[in-house]
Amino acid sequence: MTWEQVENGWRRSVAAPDTLVIVLHGYSRSGENIKQRLAEPLSQGLPHAAFYAPDGFEPYEGGDYEGRQWFSRKDITPELRLERLRAAHPRLQQLIDDELARVGLPPERLVLAGFSQGAIFSLHQAASVAQRHALVLAYSGRLATPVTAGNGTPVTIVHGTADGSLDDVETGAALFREAGHNVDLHWLDGLAHDISADGVRVGIEAIRRAGSKPT
Repeated sequence: MTWEQVENGWRRSVAAPDTLVIVLHGYSRSGENIKQRLAEPLSQGLPHAAFYAPDGFEPYEGGDYEGRQWFSRKDITPELRLERLRAAHPRLQQLIDDELARVGLPPERLVLAGFSQGAIFSLHQAASVAQRHALVLAYSGRLATPVTAGNGTPVTIVHGTADGSLDDVETGAALFREAGHNVDLHWLDGLAHDISADGVRVGIEAIRRAGSKPT
């Protein structure tokens, strides 16, 4: 169960996986970064899950170092964010479809996790796609998309109380619940825009509840 670097990210393959976990990094980061910060810690508690930590679709627009992004934040407004999410989404769906086919699992066995911009993108998937997934797991991100799909995908949100935008996180959770999703919202006291060991534990437990085998 070793990690392997591939052309556009990192994978952990297992024999006969019961779950695929795709983990999306934050703005300006990379698949390698989120592998180290979130995917690898999650994987240590989930021996039967395959993992993929892909690189974002675009080069980081800041230009001061090498990194990636899922969509631009230049001159961002709520309307532009939604427009850019929708424009980028077909590439995410293709990535998901290709990776599910590679590991031989149906969409119902997908866990889509993300941090920051990756969390916003993951929540967009739950809000806008008809297909139900096993779980969407969002760290330090908020809903930026109308919840229209009605797919019932369970949603787990992990957010620090020192991370700002707390009302927006609560509102997003409420919108998912109103649309029939089972939502677990976990506030981590004093945590800023980061991933903690407590957050990883929450994620492992949520993925296990979604159907992967316990250790």
